[in-house]
Amino acid sequence: MRILTKREIQKLYEEDFYLWIKTQIELLKEKRWELIDIENLIEELESMGRSEIRSLASYIGILFAHLYKWDQFPEKRTRSWMNSILYSRKDILKLLKKQPSLKSKLNEAIEDGWDEAKKIIVKDTDIDYRTLPDNSPYTFEDAMNRKIEL
Repeated sequence: MRILTKREIQKLYEEDFYLWIKTQIELLKEKRWELIDIENLIEELESMGRSEIRSLASYIGILFAHLYKWDQFPEKRTRSWMNSILYSRKDILKLLKKQPSLKSKLNEAIEDGWDEAKKIIVKDTDIDYRTLPDNSPYTFEDAMNRKIEL
């Protein structure tokens, strides 16, 4: 790797993000602490953490949306809804197993997940958004453990 100045390294962040990442990795491996772009590295690590929470909220949102439709429209239940519920549960469990500290963010993810669920419900049904509850009608435990069968 060509020797870059700290300014050139920081400029890479804006101009060639992939090269910036590769450069940061090399600098870390070589313990070249003085050249590491600390500010942007911190920003990216924080962003990665937020991304994991968004993933959890997204899985919860899909789970809640399909459970709500399952409960509200029993005559329209499909294998697709059932599979979506089951796969969402697996995805949530897998993510929480891989990232156990996300459990501390579960309440936030449930809140955000219900907001996402409401969007899905409105898009997929004729339910008026204003009639949906502000807070999830499901506890995490119920959503994850309730038996679902056609």
